[in-house]
Amino acid sequence: RTLEIPLVGTEVLAKHPYSIAECIATRVVDRVRADVSWTGGVTGVMKTARLAEAFGVNCEIHTSIFHPAEIVNLHCCAAVKNCDFFELLYPVEGFAFGLKDPLPIENGLAKLPSRPGLGVELDWDDIDRCTVAIV
Repeated sequence: RTLEIPLVGTEVLAKHPYSIAECIATRVVDRVRADVSWTGGVTGVMKTARLAEAFGVNCEIHTSIFHPAEIVNLHCCAAVKNCDFFELLYPVEGFAFGLKDPLPIENGLAKLPSRPGLGVELDWDDIDRCTVAIV
């Protein structure tokens, strides 16, 4: 009996998301990864997820560490059929930065906020306090 461990990757490939097609088509990976901070924003994540879906491959939304970006990742995750996993660094307290309220996660399940826009309020005082330089 063999141990089946899926190969997951592609989040940091050069020319992402365009280089992913070959990785999927040649079955270099079993699942692709994407997140808004590494994959070219929402557009890159959605292109990656749709490309993977076309080949019958799941897209794993990967953590971006910065919690406001995690909310964007969560919205992307909810917008695609081939995503059944949302990765988040734990414990979240060490990464809880920039949001007025904690990430909407209860009992290990992430929930989409119901308010307009991203559905969350940013903590601008905290963001300003932690800003080192404005370029």
